[in-house]
Amino acid sequence: MRKRLGLAGIAGSVAVALLLLITGSVSDLVGAATFLFSAGFRRWVQANSILVFWVGVTLIIILVVYVLVLHRMLTDGKQRESKLIQVHQGELAERDDRLESVTADLKNSQTELARLRAEPTPHDCDLFQRFLDDFPQDKGTVEYLTKWFSGESWDIDRLGELYEFCATWSLNTFFDDEEVQAALTTLHERCTDFRVGVASESFRDLGDPNDGTRVLKRDRFQSNRQFEAKARELEGLADRLLEAHSSLVKLGRSKRLYQSKSGKNGSAT
Repeated sequence: MRKRLGLAGIAGSVAVALLLLITGSVSDLVGAATFLFSAGFRRWVQANSILVFWVGVTLIIILVVYVLVLHRMLTDGKQRESKLIQVHQGELAERDDRLESVTADLKNSQTELARLRAEPTPHDCDLFQRFLDDFPQDKGTVEYLTKWFSGESWDIDRLGELYEFCATWSLNTFFDDEEVQAALTTLHERCTDFRVGVASESFRDLGDPNDGTRVLKRDRFQSNRQFEAKARELEGLADRLLEAHSSLVKLGRSKRLYQSKSGKNGSAT
């Protein structure tokens, strides 16, 4: 009975020592280590060698199983991670392919839209040709304003195309192309400004009454400086008109509106 209690006590002490080794403080660890290497513990191990052997085998088996299970968990985790990476990479590749396809479609659509926008409508081509016929750039009113117009005297008969343009090209005349239409509106405004400015200062010359010459009367101004300023103002209105006219012609030609008659006679106008 005493021997059994002794064995139980030693076993309890061993368990306590192991527990202290695992969870104890530094002093407890030192105490437990002292007990495990003591003569009493060695005698107990010798007396219970079979028990110690099987306990050791059991612990080794548990450790091996634990290591195998841990290795299997790590292997499975790596395999799952690899599969997830492969799936994710596949999804990314598929997304990139779709993105490239959408980008290509968008680029093609933009190219087609730009082509359609650049392609002039028959209405705009015909209207631009009518404009070139009614208000040409290299003769008539434009040529006169460019070469011979003076703010001090001018030939009213040489402005016939200008007055005709203001009368027939009303604000209800529209180009389909918004940019060309804006240029036409600007030209119409500049023509109106010039026509009003000239009309308010237009007086017949004292010479031939049938002559179309109009003059800027000096006696209407208090000084020669005021007279010259008004003359320069009229010339400035003419320059602005010519600038607007040139801008419209250049814009129409850049948009190929001048090809309006290519379908009729086989050559561009």
